[in-house]
Amino acid sequence: MNTIREEYLHRLDEEFNSMSNTLIEQLELLSLIIKGNNDPVSMFEKMKLNEQSINRSEVIIREEIVNTIVLNSPKAKDLRRIIAYFDMIGDIERAADLLYNTGKRMLALLDKESLFTLFQDDISFLYEKANYMIQNAIFAFVKEDENIAKNVIASDDIVDKLHADLQKKMLSMTIPEKYPHILADSLTIGRISYNIERIGDGATNIAEAVIFLTEGKDIKHTH
Repeated sequence: MNTIREEYLHRLDEEFNSMSNTLIEQLELLSLIIKGNNDPVSMFEKMKLNEQSINRSEVIIREEIVNTIVLNSPKAKDLRRIIAYFDMIGDIERAADLLYNTGKRMLALLDKESLFTLFQDDISFLYEKANYMIQNAIFAFVKEDENIAKNVIASDDIVDKLHADLQKKMLSMTIPEKYPHILADSLTIGRISYNIERIGDGATNIAEAVIFLTEGKDIKHTH
């Protein structure tokens, strides 16, 4: 028979799994939009619903965390897990906001003949790296695997460099005059690249929470 403490922790696990699975769906939806899915508006409508679900999950998990701590006085290992949850749900919610914002900006680019066609491969490659990072960070937490978490952290420099390289490419490229909205499109593509880089940062933060959970070490700002 489960104890009350175990029931509270189980509820946290269940809600976190729901929230993280919804985030993974967001990642896949945005991937389809970036790759040129023929119904991006429908994909974005699904993203809107998922964004609302993630926001609700964040509120529920924060309430469950408070209840678990106040009512159960969790022991050291359980407390580390709860603190890791507290750190991660903020990172997941921020990643979800970035995904939603990026999806909205992508629709603006796809509505007209834009510069995005010149940078689609670069954005897709950058995005898939960040996508890989955040999905592996979540998997590392579920499996309590510090080695996967460390690989995620090591990947952050790659995403940062890809973002920087794309910015340099945009500044150095001679843009054909046939594109009617060069400045607006350039700013939008730059923001999309920046958002993706920040999603990679969020994955790193989640991976750091995994290290805290598995090793009891706070490695933030140490790498």
